[in-house]
Amino acid sequence: MVDKGLGGHLEDVPELLGLIKEMVGVGYVAFDLGLGPTDLMSSINTEEVLADESVQELIQLFHQFTLNAAFLDKQESNYEAMCELVDQSAPGMPIRFLIPAAPASFKTPKFGEGIAERLTFVKNTLKNAYLNEAGFVINCTTETLDENAKKHLDESFALKFPVDKDDILNIPYGRSKSKNLMTAQSVMRVSHQITELYSGMSGQDERRRNPDLCLDTGTMVNLLYSDGKLYWVPFLKDDCVFLEEAFVVPRPWSMENLLTVRGEAMERSVDYLKDTACMDCPYFSSCTEKGITNIMQELSIKDCLVGLEHAH
Repeated sequence: MVDKGLGGHLEDVPELLGLIKEMVGVGYVAFDLGLGPTDLMSSINTEEVLADESVQELIQLFHQFTLNAAFLDKQESNYEAMCELVDQSAPGMPIRFLIPAAPASFKTPKFGEGIAERLTFVKNTLKNAYLNEAGFVINCTTETLDENAKKHLDESFALKFPVDKDDILNIPYGRSKSKNLMTAQSVMRVSHQITELYSGMSGQDERRRNPDLCLDTGTMVNLLYSDGKLYWVPFLKDDCVFLEEAFVVPRPWSMENLLTVRGEAMERSVDYLKDTACMDCPYFSSCTEKGITNIMQELSIKDCLVGLEHAH
């Protein structure tokens, strides 16, 4: 993790590296490694993290390396320095950038067009690594999804990038300090609004279909390391990170411990929902695997969190 204050501890990376190696060794695919959440260009420990040998070895185990950056800096020299750092730490790697935004960011073309120009500069400047994908991480809350949200989101999706564009509609409530009734209602309302939004996108890019409405997700495990702890991460829509003790993987960080704590948590969530309509839903196994049922238990929700009634 790169951060302005919290961050992680580099001495934990070898143990994390060992876990990923163990999982890859038995057939798991290490698909995407994300470094964040702070902007890569403004974090206080970016160079320290990327210079670490264990971090560099970890990067090479994955198919793709994802970085967070706002792309609002107007100094080309700063992008040159960033590209040099990425080239040194991730040679040969496909790079993906996630760019924070809100629906209202796209009310004028200037915001998106400026970012597209800077992405083109980065694409042309990287030498050892290469720019593979980029996308907006659009924070969706009850405040940002106003009456103009659909119009602004359509404009954001239509914006062209110099590489494949992989936008994410993000539900950020998982990091809320209090998980009260208001938080639960907000998460449900926004999830339903996004489902309704996706339902009008037939024929668009596959990645813009509702990721919760998937019957066969395979065995997907999402991990997050933060401030000395490793979490398995439930996945509502594209991201809903809950930094709660219920999702902590105990040490030592082995595949056995990871799958045990994850499996036990899933069983508890199934027991929690045993008398609900979820049990007869064709998407129930998918919701269980993705940890959506665990979010429901954490927030004391028993109505459909995905919002199937809003999918057409």
